Amino acid sequence: MISSLGAMLRIARQRALSDWPIVLAAGLIVTVAATLLAAGTMYSSAVATASLHRALADAPVADANLQISMRLDRDAVADVDAAVTRTLDGALGDARGAIVRVGESDSFELLNWDGGVRAAGLTPLTGVASLEHIEDHAILLSGAWPVDSAPLSGIIPVAVSETVASHLGFGIGDRVFLAGRQDPGHQVQVRIEAIFRIPDPREPFWWSDPQVLEGLQSSDRFATFGPMFTTRPNLLSAAARDRVSLIWRVYPAFDRLQVDGIDRLRGSVRALEAQVRSIPSADSTATLVTALPDVLTRVQRSLLVSRTGVLLLLAQLAILAAYAVLLSAGLLVDHRTAGSALLRSRGAGPVHLTQLALFEGVALVGVAAAAAPWLAASALQLFDVAGPLGAAGLRINAVVTPEAYLAAGGGALLCLVALVLPTALSSRSGGTARASRARSETQDLGRRLGLDVALLAV
Repeated sequence: MISSLGAMLRIARQRALSDWPIVLAAGLIVTVAATLLAAGTMYSSAVATASLHRALADAPVADANLQISMRLDRDAVADVDAAVTRTLDGALGDARGAIVRVGESDSFELLNWDGGVRAAGLTPLTGVASLEHIEDHAILLSGAWPVDSAPLSGIIPVAVSETVASHLGFGIGDRVFLAGRQDPGHQVQVRIEAIFRIPDPREPFWWSDPQVLEGLQSSDRFATFGPMFTTRPNLLSAAARDRVSLIWRVYPAFDRLQVDGIDRLRGSVRALEAQVRSIPSADSTATLVTALPDVLTRVQRSLLVSRTGVLLLLAQLAILAAYAVLLSAGLLVDHRTAGSALLRSRGAGPVHLTQLALFEGVALVGVAAAAAPWLAASALQLFDVAGPLGAAGLRINAVVTPEAYLAAGGGALLCLVALVLPTALSSRSGGTARASRARSETQDLGRRLGLDVALLAV
């Protein structure tokens, strides 16, 4: 009767249509189970990535970012800068981000301005510096940003913050005479070309530098104003004597960093200082200041704990899904008792009945496994607008990954076994099956398999 594959498929289809409410319920259970497992995998990955990005964004600017400092001969600045940039690009990989270059001269004594600090017994000092892209992060209150004019005029155009201008009483066009603190014979003249305001002192660009943000730092002997900002060519040609301090502030693009890239980035950063010192013409005492490896270690440890919790939840969901599918399959077996007996009377054996259940199960789990990752991704988007993640402002980017398909496929396979198993167990022929039903007619399939104990354990 059912010796051919086509005949078996027709019978399986007829059985599914005749019992469609139960089959539909089983299909929904399988789809929900596969979706939950896929969602768990995607949720774990998405939340881990979002948490990583949030932790790095919330870390203090000097901890999460990098600052390389060294003193250089003026003539070596261009070559060393290019080499450091290449080294940073190779070390950061996909996390390559913005690099802000800072140049600093040695300290100068203010000769014709002191802000009243000489009366207090303090020596007024300042410094001339260059800060790349400062015009993009500060608000120009008056004047114009300095241009590369010092090599021709001998006068260095500078921009000062409004706090420095207030401390010293500077106005646009004022000229200030400076003498090197370590080399008084090195004297330069600067002209105030611009006064600016720092709109957001908390912006990472300013590096939480109190000298820049407050404009005045005092000690027992000195009062240091400034710095006074100019362009790098002005700094190198006029302000610096022979050597200049150069700083690279590196802001990695953490939005491109994935959890599986933490180890590589941490190792690269730890090796970075030695790599910079090995650059020809670079200062052998170059320093790297960052706490990024420690920050990454702490974040990775917390992510491991949270992902372990999600994996335990996934295991519980898998057990519950299998239990629910077993109950549905058992209901189908009980509902089809008469039909199965009729098939056996016409020559169908246990193998044939099991194959019919297998065809039916494959149709259900195949659709569920294909749709589950996409249903999970759509459901997870709701967490951005509702629930604890939305309230915390944490946005997750749920992406359908191979791991999500693997989880959905594994869950679907588990459900397939649960769908076929009751039929395989109940298809024993003759008196064995009748005796078994007589002994357990008051028990459902779940209890007969001892799954109530497993459910209680979960």
